[in-house]
Amino acid sequence: PEEGLERCNRCAPGTFLPYLGAIDLIECQRCEAGQYASEPGSDTCKLCPPGEYGPSIGMAQCLKCPSGYFQDEAGSTTRSSCKRCPKGTFSTREGANRCPFCEIGTFSNETGSVSCYSCVPGTYLDVIGMTSQEDCKQCESGLQAPSYGMSECVVCPAGTYNPLTRQSECAKCPEGTYGQKQGAREASECDQCPRWRFTSSPGSTS
Repeated sequence: PEEGLERCNRCAPGTFLPYLGAIDLIECQRCEAGQYASEPGSDTCKLCPPGEYGPSIGMAQCLKCPSGYFQDEAGSTTRSSCKRCPKGTFSTREGANRCPFCEIGTFSNETGSVSCYSCVPGTYLDVIGMTSQEDCKQCESGLQAPSYGMSECVVCPAGTYNPLTRQSECAKCPEGTYGQKQGAREASECDQCPRWRFTSSPGSTS
């Protein structure tokens, strides 16, 4: 320190000083590549955490791997240490140390994905980490999947039926008929109204 100073100067961020009694700032040492010192006055450097890398010496902060990539080791020094998320996984944020699996109802057929695709209506997916739209399963007759990204099919409600597979909605029982059964597969499962009663509304349940 300079003569007359009441307190010592601190080494700048990106540098450190591992011993006592230094008399000049030139004694501060730069952090090596793959390390950083974010605070002034550091006595040691820290390894860049997983998800980040330090390509040069004297860094105050490490650089983050971009979205769609991950890095699972500390102390990395190059951008190439960031690896693309495998198929069936994704990463929406920078600096990820792992890539989460695509959730049920979704899939990822590319590496380096920042999001997963949803199974289309009429299909569903009840397993995580899938890698292709072909993994989405078709709803059977008597069932429907009305939305994107469904994890299971829904039974056709009373008053409707579905004779086909891969359908997003069930057909309504025609006029003059009603349906009390859930999961009907054929229009013939809709009951005829009694002669003294009539319904003009398709999809009636009574």
